[in-house]
Amino acid sequence: MAVWDTRALPDSEQFEFYQQVICRAFVPLLPVAEVRGGGFASTVETLSLGTLNRASVASQQQATHHGPREVSATDRPYYFVNLQLRGRCSVRQSGTESIVSPGQFTVLDTARPFYLDFDRDWSMLSFRLPHELLDGRLPGDRLPLGAAMDGAGAGAAVVGLTRTLWSMREELPAHTAEDLARAFAAAVSAALGATAFDAGEPRSETTRAVVLQYLRDHLADPSLSVRSVSRALALSPRRLHALFEGADETFAAALRGMRMRRAVELLADPRPSVAAVGEAVGYPDPASFSRAFRGVFDAPPSAFRGPAHELHTARARNA
Repeated sequence: MAVWDTRALPDSEQFEFYQQVICRAFVPLLPVAEVRGGGFASTVETLSLGTLNRASVASQQQATHHGPREVSATDRPYYFVNLQLRGRCSVRQSGTESIVSPGQFTVLDTARPFYLDFDRDWSMLSFRLPHELLDGRLPGDRLPLGAAMDGAGAGAAVVGLTRTLWSMREELPAHTAEDLARAFAAAVSAALGATAFDAGEPRSETTRAVVLQYLRDHLADPSLSVRSVSRALALSPRRLHALFEGADETFAAALRGMRMRRAVELLADPRPSVAAVGEAVGYPDPASFSRAFRGVFDAPPSAFRGPAHELHTARARNA
């Protein structure tokens, strides 16, 4: 954790220190402000969470530029997810202009210029994600970068996770921290997709796709359930069940099918034991794995090894 507070300095040095701090805490930025005799009171606090960088910023009226020069000086591309807590921010990026009010958030890409203008004292939570954490999940090229997004629908997951993850101060195991960072990226992807699609596009399909991707990423976790996934993605259990209404499978059936299809893929390799394959898909008890496998394919896992593997695998693809 790092904390910077300009109020510890003489008034005449506060704005210059703030300029240095925001570039150190985020990416190259150019703050522009009219500094009067009262100094420039600002605080910046940062915390890491896996590959996610979390920050809380409180400052005074200013403009902040990330223009072509700052873009070229950025060492690697990131996305910023900024949740406005106090004050308003005028945002411009990629032809989009919006006013972000408290309770709304916006997503910015540091690989492109953006411009922020705060019309009064303000505060926000700002989370920085490496491009690679989001790019594989994004719904296309027409992203609503710079748009003001509300904490409703898929956006509610982003707002809820931003507040919750910021409140977590304890040191976490590396794999837990990265799981939480990926859950946040999934929520951001869902919100971007819901906004980018035409109004007629069913938003539930976008959110359901995020849920399915989360399941694929965590098949080895035996505790996967409606409750645990709802908590990870900041969805209510009722909302999670509703996402699968009218779909081909229920939540439970989708999870079971993913696990069994993955098990078939792993059984093709003769080196891991059947028990190890079961553990890899969330069944630490071999007997439970065998029962679940038989329930789907009407054959034991051992039948998917040896000469009969190709035949059974073809059946598995259609399961």
